Amino acid sequence: MKKNDILKVVAILVVVGFITETFWFGGGLTSLFKSPIKSSGNITGVAIFNGTIRTYDPFLVVQNNIPQTVLDKLNSRKEVRGIQQDSGVIIISLDSRDSVYPIAVFLREQNVTAYSRANVVVDQQVVFETLTGKVESYLPNGVIQVTCEPFVEADNTVPIQLEAVLENGQIIAYNQAKILINSITLTVDAKIVSLNQTTYTYSIPWGERNSLGNLSNYIVNYKKVDSILFTEPLSVNQIVLVKLNSFILYIDPNSAQVESSFDNMSQLDSALQTSKYTLPPSTLTITSGVDPNLPYNRTIFYRYNVDLVDSGSYTIPSSSFAIDSINSYQIEDQIKLSVEALALGNQVIEIKRVSLPS
Repeated sequence: MKKNDILKVVAILVVVGFITETFWFGGGLTSLFKSPIKSSGNITGVAIFNGTIRTYDPFLVVQNNIPQTVLDKLNSRKEVRGIQQDSGVIIISLDSRDSVYPIAVFLREQNVTAYSRANVVVDQQVVFETLTGKVESYLPNGVIQVTCEPFVEADNTVPIQLEAVLENGQIIAYNQAKILINSITLTVDAKIVSLNQTTYTYSIPWGERNSLGNLSNYIVNYKKVDSILFTEPLSVNQIVLVKLNSFILYIDPNSAQVESSFDNMSQLDSALQTSKYTLPPSTLTITSGVDPNLPYNRTIFYRYNVDLVDSGSYTIPSSSFAIDSINSYQIEDQIKLSVEALALGNQVIEIKRVSLPS
């Protein structure tokens, strides 16, 4: 079998194994085809330990549903040797093991998840928890292969969880091996660097929704509400009477819709004098560096650029963030941030959300 064919077989098995979670890889390629080992002395154990990713196998596998634009970008990358589609997956052959991580990062930026196989070196004794107690053992050849998303470059230390079959203290088969990725929430120290923008959100009374004046100097998002809500359902007779008014476009027992330009409160009161109703406000959002000073109830949101000062024991890939706050800060003010992220050990690999602690 040619090398490309071997890569193809392994790649397909990688995806099938990862998605179904029926097995994970351990050992070499031949270990995939071994029959289960049975012995009266066999016992299954689970161990958690650290290992170092020495290399990735030079391919990536993705689902066969990525946009053509992404495939075109991949084909233009000098690291990509070839792209094959087979059995519902796309196999990306790369020019070297060093190309796996940067191409995986590129795919993540395109919202595409890619898998490869990491060769992880473990130069220590591993302690397995079994039903009969702890069992210490060494990994054969000191290496384990793990199917994973390439979240970190080679030579990084990662936590591994391994389920294996042991006989007389020796590992004879791997059932499952995975790199442990944890969801964490950190509280970190940061400082205000600059004010990015200020957003003013106004609640506009129903009768004044057409009287805002000239707002052309601002970035505006206006959600105008032309509806009426009845607090008690209307009878058929009430609906017929209200519908006689020309400004009513639609009516049912619970609500009505009026012409967008209609805002005559006296006429409305007269038309609905036998009905109980409320008039929902419209919402006006203005983004501006200058206070609009409109005479309505409002909430102010500030967006600040902040720099990380101290992340404690975790390494965070980005040191700058943008946060939204209802509080006003000065430049250089020290603040606490809540960071929701995915981590490998003490290394943050993906930031999900950054906010001020509640």
